[in-house]
Amino acid sequence: MILSFYLTAVVDNQKNLNSQKSFLIAQLMAKMTVGMSHDQTNGKIVFNHGRVEYQKTGEKLVISVSLTDGGDYRFKLPLSEKTN
Repeated sequence: MILSFYLTAVVDNQKNLNSQKSFLIAQLMAKMTVGMSHDQTNGKIVFNHGRVEYQKTGEKLVISVSLTDGGDYRFKLPLSEKTN
């Protein structure tokens, strides 16, 4: 009984870590896109871990990230590189 509880906790923790890793990869891809998209109003970029589609809207860059492991994320980031 205790072993089952422990294994469930380990599996849940691993799922949480994998989810965090996917989000951080997607976030990094989005931030890299801001730096790579200065000359265009929209486009697509392929990375090792997935692909990004982006479109400039005013002072924001709307970024859709599709990871190869199946995760999908959407970000709205400022175009100014002064913001982290």
